[in-house]
Amino acid sequence: DEPASEAYPNVLCPTVIIPAGPAPQSAGNERALVKQERVADAEQSIKNSRVRWIPETVHDIGYHKPEELAQVIREFLDDIQAS
Repeated sequence: DEPASEAYPNVLCPTVIIPAGPAPQSAGNERALVKQERVADAEQSIKNSRVRWIPETVHDIGYHKPEELAQVIREFLDDIQAS
């Protein structure tokens, strides 16, 4: 079982990375900082990628913030279609 990060350089299509963001009071804790570092590494390793955080939510973004998630996906698809 290799880490997903080893596959990042093989991703060749436009990619949007949509991580769940911490609540402001948790933003500086160690877990949040590690997550930010991992997301930054993914963004740098995946060519033609972008990051759009969904703030103040947890892992299941589609359940907790479906409208925000749908908006991010719509904007991403509009951007790549316009390119």
